[in-house]
Amino acid sequence: MIANQRIYKYNLQQLEQKIETLNRKAVRLGCEPMNLSAGDDIVVKSMTEAGFEKIDVFVDVELDYEIPIVNGWKLVACFDLIESALSESVVFVSKVPGETIPGAYQNKTSIGCDHCGVNRFRKKSYLLKKIDSQYESGEYIEVGSTCVRDFFGHDPKGFLWLASLKFDSITGQIDEERWSHGNFPYYHSLKSVLIMTDAVMKKHGWVSRSKAYQEGGASTSDYVGTQLYSRHLAPEDKINVENVSEEMIEKVIEYFKTIDTENNDYLINCWKLAKLGFVPDKMFGTACSMVSSYRRALLRADQQRERESSEFIGEIGNRMKFNIECVYCREIDGRFGISIMYVFKDGYGNIMKTFYSGSSWSMEIGDKAKIKGTIKKHDTYQNVKSTILNRVTIQ
Repeated sequence: MIANQRIYKYNLQQLEQKIETLNRKAVRLGCEPMNLSAGDDIVVKSMTEAGFEKIDVFVDVELDYEIPIVNGWKLVACFDLIESALSESVVFVSKVPGETIPGAYQNKTSIGCDHCGVNRFRKKSYLLKKIDSQYESGEYIEVGSTCVRDFFGHDPKGFLWLASLKFDSITGQIDEERWSHGNFPYYHSLKSVLIMTDAVMKKHGWVSRSKAYQEGGASTSDYVGTQLYSRHLAPEDKINVENVSEEMIEKVIEYFKTIDTENNDYLINCWKLAKLGFVPDKMFGTACSMVSSYRRALLRADQQRERESSEFIGEIGNRMKFNIECVYCREIDGRFGISIMYVFKDGYGNIMKTFYSGSSWSMEIGDKAKIKGTIKKHDTYQNVKSTILNRVTIQ
């Protein structure tokens, strides 16, 4: 497998040391070592709000590796139980990319161990999959963290855990050690995190951690963490939360409490956070993303309602004039060559479509115009009525 990541250059040495440590363990366990390579320096200049030039140096790194198989077992997921006097215990899941968690292990409410079978309180366990001669046997086993050494005859869990996850789990761990270790309390109020997230998004928009790495700067969760817990913020750098609607934040929490998770790992973790009411450190980024996710869901619902209000226009064969706005267009490579599918909307919300391969006119999303076209047919797709036009001209 090949994984790529853009990191701060000051993290490169620590990353190399981390990979070297993992490779020593890989050799001892009979696994293939990882190969790390780094590109040239990438200098990003930006201006702070105070008007000072800021220079960040990044480097692109590439990791060539194989998901480790130790004694015929491959890691699938890690289960972490979070308990507090504030609420009932919740089990969070961190899954290896590309793996599937069997139904029997989804939505767990407690941590167990299939290896020893002892019923006692546990906080962490690992889900492993049996591999026979490079083929997956379909056998799974949950092993408590304290039983891993006994199960394998040695203790490979640190290596298994880091070497099985996405590359950014290693770089992200280094980032956390660099700037946030010891600064945050173990628990964060979900409502406080969401309120600050909304305030940060009003000022900076939504910036994912991957986008922050690619473009330089801080992610939304970085901003939120700094605003909530930094002791060294200047008054002018503090973000005001007075314009945040607490009623909207309550709707975000209620939305995720009642959402159909559809066995989606991300939605399951959001649902658990909403039920829990507070945020463990490792779920901080997920909690911050809930505001953006909620808004996207509302937008999709509004767009679907708008589309479903569309009605058929005119009689088939009639040639008519329309005042429209282009809401969608893309190239279609068909049997007669390339054409462009345009989707229009009139002032009443009615949808029209046409396929055009000429060169006398073109439109972009958002363009408005008066067109003339012949009604070819009426069509219904996914409960949305649309009028299909041909021989469209712009008036």
